[in-house]
Parts: sequence; C-alpha cells; structure tokens
Amino acid sequence: MGGNPSIEAKLCSAASKSTVEAWKTHFHNLVNDVKEDSAALKKVSVSKSRLWDLVINTASKVSPGSDDYSLLMQGMIRFLRTKNIYTSIQQSRLRTLDPIIKGCKSSNADVAFFSLRAMEVVLSHDFSKNQNKLKKFRTKARAAFFEQKVDYALVDSLALYGKEAIKQSEGVMPDSKMKPETQSVMNAAQMCLKVIAVVLTQPKKATKLVKVKIVRNEIIKRNLHKEVVFPLVRSIDPRVRAYASYTIIGLLLNSYSNEVEKIQDEALVNGISLWALYHSIKPDAEDPKHNHHEGIDNMRLLFGLLFDGNRKTASFIRKVLPVSLLSGKYKKIVPMLAKRFPFEFEERDRAGLEARLRWQQYNSEELKAIDWNAVMEKLELEAEEPRLIWNAATKKTLLDSLLLEIEEFDDQSRLLKDSKWEYDGFEVLYPQLLKEYIVGGYVIRLLLTDLEGRNEYPLQRGEVKALMNKLFIKATVELNRNKKLTLVRTMSLVYDKFKDEFKEWTQVPYLVSLMQQKNDPVMRDLTLSFLKEILASSANVTSFVDSNGIQTLLQDIVAVHKARAGQAEVKKGSEAKVSDDFFEQVAARLSSNTLSVDQLALESLGLLRLTFETKPQYQKVIPRRIPALIPHLMQLMFAEGQDDLVVKGQGLLRALILKNRRLVPTLAKTGLFIFAMQTLASCSEELLRLVYETHMRQKEPYAKPGASVLQPYLPGPLVEKLRGAEDVGKFIILIKSESKSPYYIWGKTQMRELSASLDKYVAPLKAELKRRPDALFNYDVKSCVESIKYKSLKNELCVGNVYIRYLFTEEQKGETIRNPGKLAKALMAYMPVVLTRLKETKCSTKAVKDCQYVLKTQTLLVKKEIEAMTEYKAFDPLLEIMQMQGTGADTQVLAGSLVIQLLRMKGRRVSHAATTGMQATKPNVELCVAAGGTKKLAYHFISLVENPRTEDMLLLDSLEALVILSKNATEKMCEAAVEPEYKFLTSLGKLIDVKNPEKKMESCMELLEPFTESKNYKIPEALVDSGVILRLIQIAVEAEAKEEGPNYALNATKTIKRAVHTGSLPAEQKAKVKIRTVVDKLLTTGVFLMLENDPKGVEKVTKYLHEDVETPTIIWTTAIRNELHAFLQRMEPQVTSYGEVKFPDEFWSQDATFYAALKTEPVWDNVYLRLFAEEKIGYQLPEYLRGDATTKQYNEGFYHSLIKVLTRVGRTKGMLFEQEAKADSEGPPQVNRAPSMMPSIPFPDAMSPLDVLAILVRCILQILKTDPELHERKEPGLYDLLQLIVQPHGHLQASVLQVIECCRESQDSMKHVLKIAPWIVCMMFNSERTARSNEPSLDMVFKGILAVVECGAWPSVLANPPPGAKTFEDVELQLV
Repeated sequence: MGGNPSIEAKLCSAASKSTVEAWKTHFHNLVNDVKEDSAALKKVSVSKSRLWDLVINTASKVSPGSDDYSLLMQGMIRFLRTKNIYTSIQQSRLRTLDPIIKGCKSSNADVAFFSLRAMEVVLSHDFSKNQNKLKKFRTKARAAFFEQKVDYALVDSLALYGKEAIKQSEGVMPDSKMKPETQSVMNAAQMCLKVIAVVLTQPKKATKLVKVKIVRNEIIKRNLHKEVVFPLVRSIDPRVRAYASYTIIGLLLNSYSNEVEKIQDEALVNGISLWALYHSIKPDAEDPKHNHHEGIDNMRLLFGLLFDGNRKTASFIRKVLPVSLLSGKYKKIVPMLAKRFPFEFEERDRAGLEARLRWQQYNSEELKAIDWNAVMEKLELEAEEPRLIWNAATKKTLLDSLLLEIEEFDDQSRLLKDSKWEYDGFEVLYPQLLKEYIVGGYVIRLLLTDLEGRNEYPLQRGEVKALMNKLFIKATVELNRNKKLTLVRTMSLVYDKFKDEFKEWTQVPYLVSLMQQKNDPVMRDLTLSFLKEILASSANVTSFVDSNGIQTLLQDIVAVHKARAGQAEVKKGSEAKVSDDFFEQVAARLSSNTLSVDQLALESLGLLRLTFETKPQYQKVIPRRIPALIPHLMQLMFAEGQDDLVVKGQGLLRALILKNRRLVPTLAKTGLFIFAMQTLASCSEELLRLVYETHMRQKEPYAKPGASVLQPYLPGPLVEKLRGAEDVGKFIILIKSESKSPYYIWGKTQMRELSASLDKYVAPLKAELKRRPDALFNYDVKSCVESIKYKSLKNELCVGNVYIRYLFTEEQKGETIRNPGKLAKALMAYMPVVLTRLKETKCSTKAVKDCQYVLKTQTLLVKKEIEAMTEYKAFDPLLEIMQMQGTGADTQVLAGSLVIQLLRMKGRRVSHAATTGMQATKPNVELCVAAGGTKKLAYHFISLVENPRTEDMLLLDSLEALVILSKNATEKMCEAAVEPEYKFLTSLGKLIDVKNPEKKMESCMELLEPFTESKNYKIPEALVDSGVILRLIQIAVEAEAKEEGPNYALNATKTIKRAVHTGSLPAEQKAKVKIRTVVDKLLTTGVFLMLENDPKGVEKVTKYLHEDVETPTIIWTTAIRNELHAFLQRMEPQVTSYGEVKFPDEFWSQDATFYAALKTEPVWDNVYLRLFAEEKIGYQLPEYLRGDATTKQYNEGFYHSLIKVLTRVGRTKGMLFEQEAKADSEGPPQVNRAPSMMPSIPFPDAMSPLDVLAILVRCILQILKTDPELHERKEPGLYDLLQLIVQPHGHLQASVLQVIECCRESQDSMKHVLKIAPWIVCMMFNSERTARSNEPSLDMVFKGILAVVECGAWPSVLANPPPGAKTFEDVELQLV
C-alpha cells in the first residue's frame, strides 16, 4: 500500500469489526491520529467507497442521541475536509449524506453541533475549480436533501436549540463561565444559526443545496425570527450574537417588501432596533477569540437594514439623532455586502416592484441605503452647524439615554411577558441645546452666522418654505426687539438665497407695517433691505401696492427736499457697550448702518423703480392714480449734492414718460429741455437719454413740425449732428464732449455761453423751491424760444454745414462724414472760387491754406469712396492748381494726390452685354481726358523731370496719375507718348535708371506696361527711337535680381518680352521688327529665343543675365556684359536727350555678330556647335527651339541639316570627291550637288575648315548616339562625311571612325562604309601620330577595320548582300 501504514491498518481493522464496542476503539484511535496528522489521510490508498461504507455502516449501528454518534460526526468532518475523499462523494449513492442529515435531527446537543458542522462543510465546500463535479454532486445531494427534508430539519434544529439556548442563558452573567451542558447547547445554537446564515446569505463558495425560500418561509411562518433569532441577537455568547445578526440580515435581504416591513416592525417593538442602534454607536466588548464575527460594522449593517424604508423606525430615529445626519448620506449596499461576505445572489421571479426581494430593490436603487458608517463616524466628531451641535457631552447624553431605555425595557420584558417597547414615546433631550434659540430645527445663531458668511452649510431646498413660515410666525409673536430684528434679518437672507421658492409671499403687508414704524429706523432700514428681494416677484408687488407701499416710499423721497430746506437730521444715539448676547450684537451691527434722510430717499427711490420693473403695467397705472409722482421726480433734478439720487430719479422719470406716451408732446412746458441744457455739464445720462428720445417729438408752439426743440439753444451744425445720432450713446457724446470737428464745434466755451443764456429761466425756479418745495416751472412760449448767439463761432468758415479746417485734426480721425454727397458737391462748386482767390491774391498764405483744406477734404471724400466724387466736375481748376508753381510743393502734392485718387475711383456699374454682366466704369478718367488731362499731365511730368529741384513726392504723384490714365485711357496716352522728339518717353527714360529710388522705377515699369500691350504700332518704334528699350535692357542686365521685395530686373525683362511679342497680324509684326532686332542683337539670339518662346523664359533670362552661362543655346559671359555696358555708355548722351536715338549702321546687319566674344563661335540653327559637340551623350536641346516638332522629329531634321552644312563646307573647300556612279538602283545617289543649292556657311572665317568639319562631325556623332534609329534613314550625305577620313586632321579622323562604329547596325549606312574601307585599312599604316596612339588611336582604327570585316562577312550570312559589299577575301587581301 502506498499510504500511511498505521492509518491504513486502523482503517481496515475498524472496517472489519462487527460490534460497536470494537469499532469505537479502533475508530477513536483513527480520529486521534488524523487529528495529529491531517495530511496523512490524503495519502491513504484505501478505497473511498470502502471508507464511506465504514462510516455509513457504523452510523446504522449507533444511536443518533449517543456520544458515539458525536465521535462519528467528528470523523466525518475530518474526512470531508480531505479533498480527494470529499470530491468522490458524487460517485457514492444517495445514502452518502444520510449520517449527516440524521445527526442534524439529534436531541444530543454535541451530536447536533458536529452534524451541523459537517453540514456546514458540505454546504460551503469550494467547487470553483471544478464546476462539472459540482453539478454532479449537486444533482445527487439535492435529491438526498429533498428526501430527508433537510430544509425543515435545519429550522427544527433552530427552534429546538435556539429556544433551549435562550432558556439556559437566563440568569447567566456575561462574564461568568457557563456549564458544560449550557455551552453545548450554545454551540449547537451557534452552529445552527451559522448554517442557516450560510443558506440565506449564499456565499460564493456555497454548494447551494438548501432552498432559501423554504428556510425563509418556515422561519417566518413559525415566528422563529421573533421568538428565537431576535433574543439570540442579544445572547451572552458573541458567536451566537454574530450569526443571529447574519440570520436577520439574510431574512431581510431575501424577503419581499411586506415581509421586510413586518420583520422591521417586530424588531422595533422587541427592542432589537434600539439595541442595534446603541451598539452601532458604542460597540459591545468583543471576544478576542471571535472578533471576526463581532464588530461595530455588523451592528451598523443590521440597523441600516432594519431602518431603510420603515416609517416607524424613521420616526423613532428623528427623535433620537439629529435629522441633518441622515440627509444625503447614501451608499450602494449590494456591492458592499458582496465584498464583505461575499454574497452571490440568485435571480428570482420578479412579479412586480412590490414583489421584489429587498436585495433586488437595493440593487436597482429603488431603495437607497443610508451609509450608517458615515453617520456614526460623524457622531465621533465635534460639530457646530446650523442644524447640528454635537460634542462629547451630547454624545454621552445620547448613549446614556439609549442605555437607560434598553435597561428599562429589559426590566419590563422580565416582569411583563409579551410586552412591547413603546418607541413612539421615547426621545432624547439634549440639555446642551436648551440655551439655543431654535426655530424649525435650526439654531438661529449659527444659521444667521452661516448665511452672512461663507454659507458652508447650505439649506435644503425642500425645507425652506417650512422654515420661512416658522420664522415669520416666530417674528410676529416675538416681543423682544433684538430677537425680532434677528428673525427678520434671517428671513431676508433665506429669501435671498431661495427667491424662486417664494413667488407669492403673503406676509408682505407685515413688512409694510414694519417700514412705517418711524420710531425704529433700524427695523425700517432692515425692512427696506428685505423688500428689495421681496418686490422681485410680481405677486408680491401687487400686495405691496395695495398696502399703500407707494405712498410710503414717496414720503421718504420727498423728505430729501425738506432736509435741503434746512431741517436737521435726527442724530444717532450713542453707541452702546458691546454685549455678549448674540441678539444684542446683531441689533448693534444693524444699528451701525442706519440710513440718513438722503440715503433713505435713495433707497426708497430704488424700491419704487423695482416696483415698476417687476410689474411694468403699474408704470401706466400709478402715474394716473398718483398724479404728483411725475412732478416729484422732476424736482429731484435740483437736489443739490445728491448726484446719484438725481440720476436715478431722472432714469425713473424717463421710463415713466416713455411708457405714458401721452405726456411726450408737451414735455417742453415742464422745462425739461431748458433744465437739461442749462445744467449740461453736470446733466445725467438718463436725462439726456430722455432728451434724445423726445426732442424731435414736441408739438407747436414748442417746436416747428419736423424740427428739434433744441434748435433755439444750440448751433445749427450741432443740432443737425444730434438729429442724425444713431443712438443715445452717440447723442450724449456729441452734446457733452468737447469737440472741434468739421461737423460741429462744441466745448466748454460754448457750454458756458449756453448755461449763462438759460440761467434766466432756472435761477428763479431754484429760489422758489427753497421757499416752497411743491412749486412748478412756468413756461413762457415767447421768451423760451429765443435763439442763442455764440460769439466763439462767429469767424468760423462753414461749407456744406461742415467746418473744413477742423476736418483734419488728430481728434477727428475715423469720424464719419455727415451727408458726404452734399459736401462733395459743395466742394466741387467751390473749386473755381478757390482758383480765383489764388489768382487774385497772388497765392497769399490764407488763400493757399484754404486751398489746401479744400483739397484735403476732397481727398478724404475720395478715400471714403463717396459716390458724388466718381463724377468730378472740377478737373479744369484742379489741374490748373496742380501746375501753379506759386502755390508751393505741398499744394501741388495735394492736388496731384487728389488727381490720382479721383482717377482710381470706380463709378456706378453698367451692363455692356448680357454675356459680360455688370462692369464698373471710371467716369473720372473720361472727365479728365475730356479736360485735356492726358497732355496736361504729360507736360506737367516733363516739366517736373526737367526741374532738378523737383521733390520726389511730386514725381511719384505725377507718375501714378499717368499710370492710371495709361491703364484706362491707353490710346490717348500713346498719342502723347509718340509726339515729335519723344519728350515724354525720354523723360520717362531718365527715371528708368538703377540709380533712381526704387519707387520711381516701379512706377515707370507700371506705366510702360499698357504701352507695350497697346495696338498703337508707333509705340514699338518710339521705344527704340527714344532709347527706352536701351534703359530696359540696362535694368534687366545691371539691376539686382532680388528674391524678396521689388525685382526690377525681372520687371524689366517682362516689359521687354511684352514689347517684342508679335501676334499674327502682319502690320504688328512689321512694326516690331526694329525693336526685336535691337533686343536680338543686344541680348543675343539665344537669350531672345528663350525669352520669347520658353514658358518660363522671363525668370530664366533674368537669372542668366546675371550669371556666366555657356550652353549649346546661350552664351552670356562677363565679357559680353562688359561689351554691352560699354555700348550703353556710348549711347547714354542720346538716350537722355530729346530726339531720335541713332544706332551704328552695322547694328542693323543681319549676318553681323554684335559681340566680339561670339565671333569665333560656329553657329547653326541657333545652336553653338562647339558647345553642343562637347555635351554628354543624351543631351537634348531646349523644347522652345523645337516648336511644334517632337524631340525625334527635331533631332532628325537637325541631323540632316548638319549633313548638308558639312557637304557645303566640304564642297566649298574642295575636301570631298564625287561618288562613283552605281549601276545598282539601290545604291546611294551620287553627291554632285551644286554649291548654290547647299545651305550657307555660318562659321567664322578665322577658323580652319578642318576644325569646322571636325566640330560638325562631332555634332552629328552626338545626335547619332542620342538617337541610333537615325542610322536607318537613308542619308546620301553620310558618304560625304565618311570621305573626310582621308583628311590629315586627327580629331576629324577620330570622329569619323566613331561615326563608323555607330553605323555597324545599319545596312544602308554600311554601304557607304564599305566604299571607304581601303582608306580605313591604310590608316593602320598612317603617320607616327597613329603609332603613338594619338587621335585617331590605333584602337579606333582596328575597330573601324573590324566593322569592315564584319560587314564583309555578310555574303555568308545574308541571302542578299548589300550592293558593293566587299568579300572577306578582298578585305584580307587589302590588309596583306
């Protein structure tokens, strides 16, 4: 056997015994051995069924009431705790669990204890790692449990041992030692409660063999929760208390609402809730051995479940604990329970909300659980809040009261059976709170302090109305003044924080009565402050008005005039000594801020305004009901020293007048406008707002229809400005601010004159008011409408109702011009007058100054794009003023600037055609041209250029005007430009200079742009004859090409391109021949072609002109630039003089090369052949040279043209011999063309013909290597090229040999090669040059011979050898 020999032997021996006595001895020893070595049992190899047979057989022989059965259950417990034995239970029969179930029903307490303990092991075993075994075990075990009625057995055991435990524990003191039999009963009761708690709470490791519903129903049905579990909660055994608590918790969580409420009620009347509350605050002494069962958290959980949702328990708690502790402290109880036990509730049928179990109500938050831990923890802290005063003394009072009540109920229960606890008569009285003034559960001292402070303890919205009612009732019956003040103050603060809760407050008349108590100013002021919040509700306003509140306020407002009449104010009493009494302190604090008569008037006025704002319909009702209201408010204007009162009174006055429109037309007779203008410097914004809204609405005789009532009192321009004010803000700024603007002049001087003139009406009224406060103003129509004359404005010049010279002050920048169209027309009509004054006064200082202001004003109108200026009718005087030297440079600049601005303006839009839509016109350009503006401005420009003292600004203005005309009246400007001697263009050319400021050059370029695009065919020739084109070329070459800022070199290049560009019209092409020739000569043909044909030619040319460039198409070097600069210097005297510029005669020759640096360069088809020949293989000429041809087409044409040129040169120089005539028609034609049919020779005479031919051959070789397919083209001239191999020129011969190398792949080309094969062979015996491997190298010669040899082998390969091909033997013979 592989296990423990001793244990296995005892097992086998015990199993073989047939008598109980023999079995007991062996089994008892076995249990003791397992107890000493529990791990040994896991290693035994005895059959599991044999072991269980031993237990079952023995159980059948032993009485359940005997101690032997207890020993059997102890062994069973140990066997069950062995995993490999326990997990094999499901393999046995149903009778496996019979001994345990049988023992649970035993009358022996020890047997019942160990059987229940074994049952606990069965119900709590962990099958989490093997769910399949759990299912099998549960299937069999549940059947056994059902058959044996274990559910009922557990309840029977609880009834038996629970009642016995209650009975035997009577009279036993908590600290005394229990008898063994009592301890056994307690153990059985404790284990029974534990098993039932496991069933009800369903921990996650539970096997769930017992039906929770049956256990719960049986306990409640047999009233065991009341008769057994409740008393055991208070058992002397801590373990019994703990599991009894768990049992109640399980019952509450697994019962329906009606059952839970019944259990809660029974727990309350049986004192369990009272006992749980006490131990939730103060835990009972814990047993150190069982502290995991005990604890304050368990009691708090139990009490919470007994409290939640029960009205009776809640009413009991409200009389015991401060209510504020229970508000807002909730938690999710199900997750907390699951974490603690942990629970794993099963889903059950949900027949409806009322039928749901309590744990489901918690889980869905239909019922919230108070966090009693948080509540009780707060009881451990000291607090002093409006709703809670708590400290050690109050806690002691609470605990003492609860303990005393528990003891009294215990005595009652012992003496009176079936007695119930009278919870509804119990309450805790805290002596510590008796000295506090408490209303509605709030300590007034702390509540008022918190409301006035940081409001750390906000009120609950649902309790505010009840609190306010209680405060009001208390205030009405309170006789103590200080306490009444405190209560009213508290009411006002509560109302302020919860206005929306009191939309209609019925206690308003009470506040009016308090306000009328003149003998108590403190209460009056406090009431006024309270009414500020009360009157924010319309319902409260109605009650206030009906209670004569308006009349009371008016009395306080009118009192301000009495005080100003000399009545002394009531003196405040001397300050009393500071008291320790809180209410006296509140009264003293309120008394320190008692309102004076003036302050009271201001506050009363504020309440009056608030009344109208809250209920606007009273703004029409009250003035009719109380007619004296408007006069009283008007009189506040003269309350001296009370600016705030005056302003607010006038604001209310304005509001009432605007609401009562019937009063508006006759406001003038009240003196409103006279009073406002007389006190304008100090007049309030509200009064001016009223003036703004009514000054145009006064009826006759106060004002004429459509006129302002202010017309007699203010200057005309100011009145007109005020009439056009867009809003009251601008109205007030206009009438009160100090301004010297072009639209009105107004300031302190004018205000003093106005005030002095109107004082004759106001002074008598003020004197009368001091004697009789109810006096009214007497309006006299004749005297009150007399106009006022202002001496300070007598000498001001006004045009179009605008002060011209003030238009340009610093303060007026950004101001809008009033009626600009009218002003523009007035200024245009005034221009001849200005010109006349200048002539008559010989440009006097004043006349010039006035002229400048007129010009500035018109310029301002133009900048603001006033439509009237788009058709300017005064160009004649304006242009004449611009040319007048006597007016000075400033005036000329102003006139020139105005001309520019006028020409820039766009007029109204007109439609020229349906397809083009609307197009903006420039009528000023037409008007200027009609006035001779093009020639006048051109002559003016010429004169400015001729004058060395001319300022740059004048030149720039003149240029800008000319630019505008050139763009919009191009043809007229072209006519001025091509006049004899070209004075205009010559003057323009003088400014096109790199030495001039950039701005001038930029304007000149912009001016030339329309000229170069014009259809006037005289312009291109004029640009050449005036020398302007030379200036443009100079700028393009010598000006710096900038990446940032104006790039004048680029602009000049663009202008040149536009000037030389030709269209398809023959006339245009003819007109531009001269200018194109000049550009072609001076910039070279390559640059000219790039500029004209390359899409990016302008940018590229601008770049190349400032660099040294040598390409097959462009050569531009420093030497060329130096030659150009020298030429331009030679031409400079002509360019700067009037008349035609004369170029050298040879300049116009088509064949002559202008630059010496280019005279040695061979050129063909605008390609520098030397540079082309030196390019790498694959080089392609620029696309703009190809035109519409493809690259392949262009290369083929260029190739054939070079062959023709080569033939021409060879024939001309006698370096070629004629071909032999061939009988074969397929042979190459004879090259015997006349020289006159060949292309002309484009090469310099100084070059050797052989050098020229070498360059041509290299160019042809470059093309052949780029496009090998050209070998397939039949080119008769190729034979002329191959003949050149006989010429004594190394480079030429080497190039010919390379051409032969390229011809190897073409049959047609090799025909010509075979014809010159002897000469190729002879080259091998050539001069020393070949032997020394110079050009042509011996390697090149051998390659040529190899080509011939390979070609000579064709007859053996091809069926049709090419005509004239030599055989290999022929070649070999020649080699020999």
